This record gives sequence, structure tokens and C-alpha cells, in this order.
Amino acid sequence: MERFERILTGIMSTIGYYRYKTKIGTETRTIQFFVNGVLAGTKVLEPVELCLGGKVLKYLDTEGQYRFFSFTPFWGASDNPQQIGTTNKFITNLFTDQTNTQSVGARNERSLNLTAHVSEAQLEILKSIYASPRIYLYIGENNSDLDSDWLEVQITGGDKTVRRRKAKTGSINLTIKLPEHFSIRMT
Repeated sequence: MERFERILTGIMSTIGYYRYKTKIGTETRTIQFFVNGVLAGTKVLEPVELCLGGKVLKYLDTEGQYRFFSFTPFWGASDNPQQIGTTNKFITNLFTDQTNTQSVGARNERSLNLTAHVSEAQLEILKSIYASPRIYLYIGENNSDLDSDWLEVQITGGDKTVRRRKAKTGSINLTIKLPEHFSIRMT
């Protein structure tokens, strides 16, 4: 297991936002934000274990701050190719020509199916991911945090659980759609 660096972004004033990056250990920490020497807000950073091979999503919550959530390494990927069209092909020999049409290519949508085991408290935080305007998938390495390390995605499916009837812990399943997966096309 390895710890993932957390980035805390919260709206602190009408001018803009502040970004505070910290590497936290195993204990919960409270960070205080001051604007012109006056306490403007506090945030609690709670470390969560990150399993190697798992996927990490970053999303804006209902308070305008980025949240991070790690999913298990047991994820799946699926493609949904759709044919762009066909062209007619002139047949010159009935014995050697294989068809009278050729495919132009396909437009492919790739999606990932993610699973996480969450407690009731974690579900309370995670539930705002379904309505978040910005969701990013971490594709970087070695805890780097560049813009190129995050890929903007959309949630297109899953169970979308926001509250459980009885169980205090359980699994959450999400299906995220990646940006267009480019395939070979005929010119």
C-alpha cells in the first residue's frame, strides 16, 4: 500500500481559489486557512489507503473543493465501437474481389467499470460525484500532479447509491466514459 498525495482546493474568497498541497501521513490533520490574518476556514484531511493498481478519481464536490477517491485494482474496461459508414467498391473481377463495400472505420467509446468498498461516512462524501461538473481520472505515475496526469471523464453508469438501507459498508460500482478512443480510419 502507498499513500496518495492529496490536493485540497476550496473557494476561499470572491477573487479566486487557493490550492494547498500536502503529503500526509497516517493520522488525520486539520488545516486552517487565513485571509488577511483572519481565520477563513478549516478543512480536515483524512488519509485513505491506496492500493497499487487501483484507479483514483478527483472530482468537485458540492462545496466547490476537489475530493479524491481510490477504487480497487479490480476494474474492467469495455469498448463500444460504432461504424462511421461504408463506401462502395467497384468490382472488377467476380472471382478475386471480396466485397462491393468497404468500411470507412469506427468511432469507439471506451469505458471503465470501477468498484470501491466504502463505509457510510465515505459514501456521504462520495455521493456528490454523481452531480459533479468536473471528474478526472489519474493517469500519472509516481504521485506527480501535472495537468497531463489527469484525464477528464464522465460518469455514465453504475449503481449510483447515495444511501444504503441497512448495511454500514458495501460496494459502489461506477462506469466512467473516457474521451474518444481514436481508431484507424480509411482516408
